[in-house]
Amino acid sequence: DGGAVARRRFSPHAAQVSALRWTANDRVLASSSHDGSVVLSERDGSLFDTLRPQARGPDGPAPVLSVTWSPASRYLASGSADALVRIFDLQKREHALTLRGHRAGVCALSWSPSEVHVASASTAGDVIVHRVQGSVAAVCRADTAPPGAVGDHAVRGLHWSPLHPTKLATGSEDGVVSLWETAAPLRGGSHAAGAAGLPHSHAQAHAHTHT
Repeated sequence: DGGAVARRRFSPHAAQVSALRWTANDRVLASSSHDGSVVLSERDGSLFDTLRPQARGPDGPAPVLSVTWSPASRYLASGSADALVRIFDLQKREHALTLRGHRAGVCALSWSPSEVHVASASTAGDVIVHRVQGSVAAVCRADTAPPGAVGDHAVRGLHWSPLHPTKLATGSEDGVVSLWETAAPLRGGSHAAGAAGLPHSHAQAHAHTHT
């Protein structure tokens, strides 16, 4: 009848799945969940690894709301309901960075094509561009909701231009798509002083996944 057929079904989480992202080489699928975990599954559905961001809420682990791989698939960023972004180095199998500055849960993430920046957005409508190589810093901040606005302005979509490294598109729950020039000066937000940036990933590197 032309309908899609599920080739495999598996249940790596104990609660709602919030986001899914494949690595660039299509070998590993990252899934985030309201159970507070990020699970890495192989193409056949078998478990590759489980990451626990250690985000805590009032009733236990805080939900993980978003995930995204770096272009070379060495790093994985996760955004949680505790308003933090955590970056994992899958080559070293360790938690590498924590990024701060949001007012609410981080529900969207996007890595720049150069791997130098990670953009994150929250359920409160604020967007932050973080530099994660070299010295770690929040280099740009924007609020998608106009002054005095009411209603839901959560930003659920983020996407970098593939050709213009400072252009970022956002999409929010009020039906608005915004195009931003991220070279603007930072307005608010900060990271811990002295944080060291991520090592550069060579093109086509991956997170030590199986062939």
